[in-house]
Amino acid sequence: MKKTIIIGLLAVVMCLALTGCGQEKTNNEGNEQTGTQQQEQQESQQQNNGISDSLGWPNNDFTKQVPKPEQTFTEEALSDSSSCYTYPNWTVAQAKLYVDKLENSGFTISSTYSDTDTEYYVVLKNADGSYQATVTSNPVDGGALVISIPLDRR
Repeated sequence: MKKTIIIGLLAVVMCLALTGCGQEKTNNEGNEQTGTQQQEQQESQQQNNGISDSLGWPNNDFTKQVPKPEQTFTEEALSDSSSCYTYPNWTVAQAKLYVDKLENSGFTISSTYSDTDTEYYVVLKNADGSYQATVTSNPVDGGALVISIPLDRR
């Protein structure tokens, strides 16, 4: 049980660390953006809550196990045993709604580490226990979804 907790925490930390590794887009033409371009860019970011919508929900073995979240993720990390997606503006309410969606698709909550108005950390397993989903949200790092193969199945 302790190994599962440690691995889950490490996976979430890894995903959140990746959000700082993204490259910032720059204007390659060497010209400064006009006021209109800056305003359009700001409006676009506000509409997306600061989230890029250029990343589509992937179609891999992990994402086939869970329903697609309504929010758009900004970073993805994929390994042989897990897939991690970060949601910078994922609120606790949105994370809880997604957990409801997971439960409606056959997942059950196996551990709740934090469930407050400002912080949420829940681990769920699918019906046969072959996959688990870790859903987190906090005001500092935003949120994350980690879909993984439990340690006892690796």
